[in-house]
Amino acid sequence: MPVGSSTPRLLVFEGVMGCGKSTATRSFGELLAATGTPVAAFTEAAHPHPVRASDDLSDFFQPWAEIGADLLASRVREKWARYVQQRLNDDVFTIMDGQLFHGDLTNLFMMETAPSDLSEHMGALMQVLAPLRPVVIYFRPTDLPEAIRRVFEARGSKWETYQLGWKLSSPYAAHRQLTGLQGLTAMYADYRSLTDALFVALDCPKLAIDTSRGEWPQYYEQIREVLEKLHVRV
Repeated sequence: MPVGSSTPRLLVFEGVMGCGKSTATRSFGELLAATGTPVAAFTEAAHPHPVRASDDLSDFFQPWAEIGADLLASRVREKWARYVQQRLNDDVFTIMDGQLFHGDLTNLFMMETAPSDLSEHMGALMQVLAPLRPVVIYFRPTDLPEAIRRVFEARGSKWETYQLGWKLSSPYAAHRQLTGLQGLTAMYADYRSLTDALFVALDCPKLAIDTSRGEWPQYYEQIREVLEKLHVRV
């Protein structure tokens, strides 16, 4: 991969749960590795995770029970800063499943952090990431309720129960008396309104893709075109 002052070294896939982030992370990790590029690709399941700050808590499913939102946001930026410094000392290209929106920012949202504070946090985080010249791909199916229904059908009742259990125990859901699948869907609609605004404000190469039709070869080709224009060979 040609290295220059504008060549990205961080690719982030974003979107709600089950939208295809993890699969894309693995797929593009394999594509880049096939070109001879050293790659570190981290899905949500990675453990230990290099930048997810809630993993450092005794119960990462309920950070609100242990620390405040300001401290969690600070820890997010600190972990990313350490990771960025590590990558600046080598030539590894990073691919990340979430961790801008999905992950700790979801927790901050569920902790009822004000949108203005989340926007400020995102601006500060993007400054931390700037040395790696990030590219953000935002998977955004138009019909959110249908997308959530589909992922629950695909992953089964046990996974659905797990998701409903911890997310609907959050301050955001509890204070609004959100319950069941309808309540979770309502919370995700609010969350995606937030991430839509944060995505628009990102000052970096980015691409939003409506994945409603499931035409993944076409979507991947769009991503490849963006990367090729930025001198990332895939």
